[in-house]
Amino acid sequence: MKRLIAIIPNVITLCNLLCGSLAIYSLFLADVSLRSTIALIVLAMVFDFFDGFVARLLHAESTLGGDLDSLSDLVSFGVAPILIVIHPFGFSLLTAIPLLIVVMLGAFRLARYNNESVHTSSFVGMPIPANALFWLGYALISADLYHEQAFSQHTFYFFTLMFSLLMGGMMVSRIKFLSLKGLTIKTVQGKRTIALWILLLILLLLLTVLFGIKSIAPFVLCYIVISCVSSFVFPKIEK
Repeated sequence: MKRLIAIIPNVITLCNLLCGSLAIYSLFLADVSLRSTIALIVLAMVFDFFDGFVARLLHAESTLGGDLDSLSDLVSFGVAPILIVIHPFGFSLLTAIPLLIVVMLGAFRLARYNNESVHTSSFVGMPIPANALFWLGYALISADLYHEQAFSQHTFYFFTLMFSLLMGGMMVSRIKFLSLKGLTIKTVQGKRTIALWILLLILLLLLTVLFGIKSIAPFVLCYIVISCVSSFVFPKIEK
């Protein structure tokens, strides 16, 4: 029974990997819409949340589970989202550059996390699911603009390259990004973090009203800016 319980979180993690793999596979099917592919990535995020939650609940955390989670995250939140972006515009050596930047730096971010002995209440470097969210919103925005012929492929490539450098740089940075872990009102730092999350929630609601589901891309940019401000401008006060 204990062995069966220990397997449950890993099965959920594999569901994350399955969703990411199906998202990649769906890109090569002519009758699958962009939103259906994006829905698979969102479902992968749901599984990614619950595998850790279930592992802690069942006291089934393990090194194997952590490594499997990172491998699944790399596929679902590193490879799949950036492929969704560049797929409509064709594959070439140039379009491969943003893909390689995001995947390699995302892999480094995950490996570094697995080898850190202490995990604080904040993320050191932007978490890779935030990278996925940005590219999903970016894919929707760029698809609309491309169909409206609002910009050329060269312009698209320039912005995609710049944002891949930004997302990759944020993932491997040592900047402390806001996290929902260990939120408390007992410390000044905790109260500040809660206030910043409330601000982010308000921004998300406003952006959603203005741009709909495409708002997730500018929301991630707001998350980056607010996390940078929190990390560099505010002094760290524990009490």
